[in-house]
Amino acid sequence: MALILPNGVRTVIRMHDNGLNMDGEKNDGVFGATLKAQDEGSYVAQVIMRGTTPEGVEFMRTTQHLIKVVEHYFDLLKEAQ
Repeated sequence: MALILPNGVRTVIRMHDNGLNMDGEKNDGVFGATLKAQDEGSYVAQVIMRGTTPEGVEFMRTTQHLIKVVEHYFDLLKEAQ
């Protein structure tokens, strides 16, 4: 996954299918990655997936998401009722 930080720097975060990175079960074909935002601002996450179907047809899928990280405003100290 490519991640563009609020300062414009582009970095790559490896995605996994190991059941440990918000990706469901291990080896289920669902991939995930975990990241911790260091700064407030807009982050852009871009994913390009390529593969081959069981019939041998190559495919490509893409997605891009804007993630806004805001300043920490308050803490919740009690359970909601």
